[in-house]
Amino acid sequence: FWVKRAYDIREHEFNDNISTALSNVSDDFFRINKNTPPSESPIKQFDSNYYLVMVNSPIDANLLDYLLKKEFKKQNLFIDFEYGIYDCDTEVMVYGESIHNQLISSPIQQSTELPVWGEENYYFGVLFPSKTGYIINNMGTWVFTSILMLVLTGFFVYALVVILKQRRLSEIQKDFINNMT
Repeated sequence: FWVKRAYDIREHEFNDNISTALSNVSDDFFRINKNTPPSESPIKQFDSNYYLVMVNSPIDANLLDYLLKKEFKKQNLFIDFEYGIYDCDTEVMVYGESIHNQLISSPIQQSTELPVWGEENYYFGVLFPSKTGYIINNMGTWVFTSILMLVLTGFFVYALVVILKQRRLSEIQKDFINNMT
């Protein structure tokens, strides 16, 4: 329960940081393209590790790459991620890239697997394939203390079983001696 609760808290914190970073990226796009931001949130979370962000204008891949890296670094999110840019004119993903530990990048094959947003908009999607591992790695002290507690509890239970067994054998021996006398 303790570890699960800690994981849920870290996951909620991670989601908040991602939402803040993606919101800042979309605000930067609206400001650069001189568009007015929509009244509702431009960010939709389609899965626990997949987000779509609407920007209402064509997206420059280099600018998006720079803004994503900058905002994730600002939020202290050093996690592998993949992003893809959706073009509403052709209704396909026109660009995709995978960023590993913010250091190495390699292109992704073009795909049309981005879900279709309800309206005709330009948007990009961000996927975090190693989200669970990242959160668990950030919970190092929780995992260590939990394992330590389990080991200590195991030793305590073992010692208690040995003590009870010795007590029972001592009583049997005492009864035997009393019966013999």
